[in-house]
Amino acid sequence: MARMHARHLRIARSISAGAALMALSRLASAQGQQSPPTAPAPGAAPDPTPTIPGAPQPPTAPRPGPISAPPSPDGAPSGSVATTEPASAAPATYPVSTTPAVPEYDYLPAPSKPPTHAPRFALWTGVRIGFQTFGNSFFRNEAGESEVTGNYIKPGLGTQLDVGVRLEKRYIPYVMYDRYWSFGSGRRFSGQDASAYAQFFGIGFRYLFGNPDFIAGFTDLSFGQRSVHVSAGGQSYSMRTFEYFRLALGAEVRLHTKLTISPQASLSSGVMNDTSGNVTYSPERRGDGALGPRYQDGKSIDEATSYIVFGLGVGAHFDLFGK
Repeated sequence: MARMHARHLRIARSISAGAALMALSRLASAQGQQSPPTAPAPGAAPDPTPTIPGAPQPPTAPRPGPISAPPSPDGAPSGSVATTEPASAAPATYPVSTTPAVPEYDYLPAPSKPPTHAPRFALWTGVRIGFQTFGNSFFRNEAGESEVTGNYIKPGLGTQLDVGVRLEKRYIPYVMYDRYWSFGSGRRFSGQDASAYAQFFGIGFRYLFGNPDFIAGFTDLSFGQRSVHVSAGGQSYSMRTFEYFRLALGAEVRLHTKLTISPQASLSSGVMNDTSGNVTYSPERRGDGALGPRYQDGKSIDEATSYIVFGLGVGAHFDLFGK
């Protein structure tokens, strides 16, 4: 009985194995029709047991371990050779520059030197030098004759200092000081150790017409205090007045943005009013019987006459801190 049972069991196993083989054969045939087999990668060993979904898989064989080399003939210890897989190629490396990139610039040509021009606004200052002379007379003396200007002061050298501002290139308000150095004393003091000078403190306004950046004409109006001083024999005498009219005409030639040269002619006129001090005439100049000025020691000049001052000179002025 036991033998028959064992026999039936072997027959059932054979039938099951046959059925499994037939299923495997059909599955393999179906996969061959769907896609061609993929060629193994170069150097890779072929897989002898294809994997079939749903079918029992055979056990995975362990990887071969190191293979021992045969003992050397001289009895040295045998080494071992380890099986290695093919090394994958290292990724390519490229040198990396650590130098910072130089920025690119659009190099423009150096700006050209700006042309000479008059600044719109600037501190205007300068000096003037030239020839000056008085004319006509100062007052009437005791004899009723005109005391001409040449009796007190001769032609001389004029120097002037100006400080002002330039506005919109053409307008220049300023203050001034003018000193007139006489070439000796007047005729009333000939033969004595005498000297004479005149001075003027005033406020002026200059207007330029034409091209202020190159050559421009100008008119100059000013007013201020005029005085005449005479010293002789240790004595001093002066006459003073407020001068309302002083006109100058000239040209302004620009040599540089900060420098101009200006030749000009000027004419002023006034009437002396006040006096101070006293002085004695030279003996040979007392033909009319006058020992000294008719008006002196603070007396007002009652019979004053008009004098004029004519000047011809050239000035140099600077435009500082201009814009």
